[in-house]
Amino acid sequence: MMKPKPMQKRAMDPTMRPPPGYALTQPKGKYPWEKPAQYADPNEAVSALIDKMEQPENREQYLKLMLAGFAVEDIVNSIAISGFMQGKVSVDTAELIKGPIGIYLMAMADENNIPAKMMATESGSPEVDNGMDDYALLEIMKKRNPTLHRKMVAAGKEYAAAYREEESKLTERRGGSFLGSPPPMMEQEEMPLEQEGEQE
Repeated sequence: MMKPKPMQKRAMDPTMRPPPGYALTQPKGKYPWEKPAQYADPNEAVSALIDKMEQPENREQYLKLMLAGFAVEDIVNSIAISGFMQGKVSVDTAELIKGPIGIYLMAMADENNIPAKMMATESGSPEVDNGMDDYALLEIMKKRNPTLHRKMVAAGKEYAAAYREEESKLTERRGGSFLGSPPPMMEQEEMPLEQEGEQE
């Protein structure tokens, strides 16, 4: 096994990291985002960004990313963070430009017949938050509406019993195994057992 190098040891050791608040002890303006942003107006920032994205090499890169399956949301977040870290826009402006840049990327994908995903979800659509899961609903119902809660619990038990009964019938039809009869090869082969006294 290879020994870690001194720099790797330093990265692995949590005591070698700067303590919280260390950045406040550094001189002001050391990083680009600590200086006044290059674009204070969101409209100017969007125009500058689109001009840069229209360059052939950049345009091709964004099209490839969307074709590969990257969501527009991911690309827009990356652009906004990069713009802030480079001192191009402030935090607020970075949030304001996300919408127009997202629309521009979707239009770019549509022009090139790329089925781009808008959001970083499996379906590409926004996740719907129903506000309350079933368990929380049942807990509230148990306190506020105990009669309905008892009825729902009883109905759930009846459904579970009917399901188990149907499952046992299927098992009997399939020869005692839920998965059915084993294939011929599995019937012939046996798992090798360790013999007594055999050492590894």
